[in-house]
Amino acid sequence: MIFYFTATGNCLDIAKRLDKEIYSIAQIKERGKYKADKIGIVAPTYAFDIPQNVKEFLKNNEFETDYFYFVLTYGNKTGGVEERVHRFMNEIGKKVSYINSLLMVDNFLPGYDLAEQLKMNKKIDENFAKIKKDIENRVDFVKAETETDRKDYEIMLSYNFDFKYMNKYIVTDDCIGCGICAKVCPKSCIEIVDKRAKQDNTNCLTCLACVNACPKKALKFPIPNERFPYPEPNPNVRFKNPNVTLQEIIKSNCQE
Repeated sequence: MIFYFTATGNCLDIAKRLDKEIYSIAQIKERGKYKADKIGIVAPTYAFDIPQNVKEFLKNNEFETDYFYFVLTYGNKTGGVEERVHRFMNEIGKKVSYINSLLMVDNFLPGYDLAEQLKMNKKIDENFAKIKKDIENRVDFVKAETETDRKDYEIMLSYNFDFKYMNKYIVTDDCIGCGICAKVCPKSCIEIVDKRAKQDNTNCLTCLACVNACPKKALKFPIPNERFPYPEPNPNVRFKNPNVTLQEIIKSNCQE
């Protein structure tokens, strides 16, 4: 049994490779108690932590299993997220046997040129095979935080820009009102009004599912400013995991 959260398909790809019984966290509306021989969480890393909706899911539900594990996807650095998640789980009284991370394509558009990301050989299959073997063998392991991880996390915290500002995407005149952005949003932040996407990003997770899924690239980041002085390196390239369909992402996240 696996619970996952996905925006552009990376975590859904990994969840499908690990187990046949998978559930989207974005689609679970009621509190529950889950029982299985193994229970896994597959989640992305945002700002060296797991998304808020994943934390809420973990807090609000009960899990009965002999082997509780996490696979966390990331695109560049982990910042010690594994031990941070371990501490969080201890704080909410839930025991974890295994936490590891997997380097994948980084889809954080303000930070990386996706064209360059797609050229990199991140050895995804090779590294995934090691993690899968660990889980099959019920290895007890939490990836240790290094001094470099700690420094990376401290640097991230020292940034002066407002992270919340990163979800203020612009809907350009290229929008055709197709509604795909609304369907892939796990928090119902977008609706189609008068054949145009309209945003209310109050609950936005900054997962970038909407920006990446737009077929016209009509959702873009604003011109750099004092609060968020970083231009998007390549606004002409977007990402969806090649092993996942758009319909699978919609099914995972759509709130209609």
